Amino acid sequence: MTSLALDVGGREVHVADTGWPGGRQAPVILLASGLAGAWFDWAGVQALLEPHARVIVMDRPGCGDSPPPEEPVAADLVGCADDLVGVLDACGVGSAVLVGHSMGAWYAEAAARLHPRRVSAVVLVDGSVCEGDETAPEQDSSLVATLITAADRTVGWQWLGPLLRRLGDRGLPTGEWGRRHRERSARTYARAHVWRTIATEDAAYARLRHELAQLRRTHPLPAIPVHVVTALAGSVPIRWSWWGRQQRRQTEALAADNPTAQVTREVIRPARHMVMLQHPDRVADAILRTSVQVRRHI
Repeated sequence: MTSLALDVGGREVHVADTGWPGGRQAPVILLASGLAGAWFDWAGVQALLEPHARVIVMDRPGCGDSPPPEEPVAADLVGCADDLVGVLDACGVGSAVLVGHSMGAWYAEAAARLHPRRVSAVVLVDGSVCEGDETAPEQDSSLVATLITAADRTVGWQWLGPLLRRLGDRGLPTGEWGRRHRERSARTYARAHVWRTIATEDAAYARLRHELAQLRRTHPLPAIPVHVVTALAGSVPIRWSWWGRQQRRQTEALAADNPTAQVTREVIRPARHMVMLQHPDRVADAILRTSVQVRRHI
């Protein structure tokens, strides 16, 4: 795996690229994190996919190991989708299977709708749900920005940032991979600009959801395999789970969007939202099965 700094739309974007596994006939898989995610969250999945595909993980500007843009910009659905395609351009890739986790699922879906020739399949890993197209005021992130600056000038992010990330992970992953993950988190989340980027994206959540709802009206889903992976805790029946019902309705909406698209769904349980940390084998298997569907679809 090679870490690269790419020029994407005039901004520096960090990617982790496994390279071709033995020939350019292998599929290309591009992994995109959600809110507060970083490239190393996919390390276990990437290692399992590496023998079968060229696997690229990107950090959006200001996230992970990507530096923040010179001029702060609000999160934008079309811009994030274009960044995914921009990474493919910078890596010399024509088309790829796009995998998005959480909010990253919105960016992957948007890229498929806006750039259908560049996306051969989409895997939505416990993706954020988009229902309706109601508008909502953007959250005011000024207070959060003030708190981030105050923390930077007082206690510092060297210990606070990694602590917040560990609390979010709740002990995942474990073993040797867990140790390396904590070391990488300690470096990445000690940076104040990462938390400013997280605050900016979180403040734009309602607007991004609205933008995707509008995009679904104007840009149909292409006829490609779309696989929805849902993480559920315990053994409660899906019909009794609010999140399970939300995920099922989203899958049904995608299937109704284009009946020629191959929309499928699976549930991984027991699992938390950061399912790629908890079950990298099952997430990798879901992605590989989708890439096989691409070859059959063609």
